[in-house]
Amino acid sequence: MKLRALIILGLFTLSSAIGCLMTPVPTPSVGIEQTLINALGFYQMGKSYLDKRENQLAINSFQDALKLQPEYMDAEYGLAQAYFQAGQAEEGLKHLKLAESRLVGTTLKITPSGNATAPEASPDDKDERKIALQKNFYDWLRKNTEENAVDKELVAHLESTIEQAPNQPQLYYALGILYFQAGEYNRAKPLFEKVVELAPESGTGQDAKLLLSLMQ
Repeated sequence: MKLRALIILGLFTLSSAIGCLMTPVPTPSVGIEQTLINALGFYQMGKSYLDKRENQLAINSFQDALKLQPEYMDAEYGLAQAYFQAGQAEEGLKHLKLAESRLVGTTLKITPSGNATAPEASPDDKDERKIALQKNFYDWLRKNTEENAVDKELVAHLESTIEQAPNQPQLYYALGILYFQAGEYNRAKPLFEKVVELAPESGTGQDAKLLLSLMQ
């Protein structure tokens, strides 16, 4: 009896040990610090791709950074640059406005929720940052969008359409965008001014105002 009991006990112990080995060990969640490091890594990759004019790879990298840190202003700003450099000015403008709305410092700080943020700035400080951001963006644009070629056929089509419908702000805006993303700001500026004249309070008018502020 004693021998039988020892055998049963041994089998039970072995079964328990095997069961423990087969039980999945919970994977520890990624910590806030590691998430931040990963976001910074994607941002740096995006900057590297942007410098090489590998625009789609840059876009992907900045988007990956924003998935990890949705309030990461520098990644939003980089995404705007990548879209402009890729000739997608309207998409770039959308992300530039998002970057302006955040106005977070270049050094990310971790909040208890895991997001990157910075202390709230005063209205005057925000205005100064906004002006600096726009100036820096325009300086970058002048250096990096001159290689974008204007679609001459589309320009001719828009000019012909404007002659037939001279009071449509969307037409002036579309033509202005073509010149703007090709770095021909002297041609883009009067077109955006016309948009503001025709529809100052519309969404298109507000976008035209922002583009004009970049060219000041």
